[in-house]
Amino acid sequence: MEYDFKSLYNEIGGQETIDKLVNAFYPRVYADPVLAPLFQGNMEEIKRKQRMFLPQFLGGPALYSQEFGPPAMRARHLPFEVTPTRAQHWLKCMKEAFQEIGLDQNPAGTAFYERLTQVAGIMVNTPDRDRNKIKALLTARGAFTNLLSYFFNLAHVSSRAFIASSFVF
Repeated sequence: MEYDFKSLYNEIGGQETIDKLVNAFYPRVYADPVLAPLFQGNMEEIKRKQRMFLPQFLGGPALYSQEFGPPAMRARHLPFEVTPTRAQHWLKCMKEAFQEIGLDQNPAGTAFYERLTQVAGIMVNTPDRDRNKIKALLTARGAFTNLLSYFFNLAHVSSRAFIASSFVF
């Protein structure tokens, strides 16, 4: 029996498509006021690393591992506050980059984006913090109950992120 395996990497168009995507994506990230604080430093170096990581992520050559070792992306992102809001902004920038280069019109591109939504959820390591909400909860009637509810929700987000990080996709 003959089997013709096609990776998402090949189906989206290989390195040429990866390069276009990375070039469309990172200017958006650096311009996004929610994401920009996480992306200080040389954009070209970050783009270089992403051009090596994405092929491996999609079943192509393991370029990233050859230079940096196993990706361990969650561990590499732990020093940064990745909140649910930041994950959503990251996905918005990625979706716009997909649309700019036409990758959203490719069925393999749709599968690729779906994998990225999973990764974005796994990367969340910090709950969103809303100081105004905490202040309002403290001054409202039933402040103790309100705060308990608020912190329960924070713990739920954190535990969900921890549980998600335990799964290997």
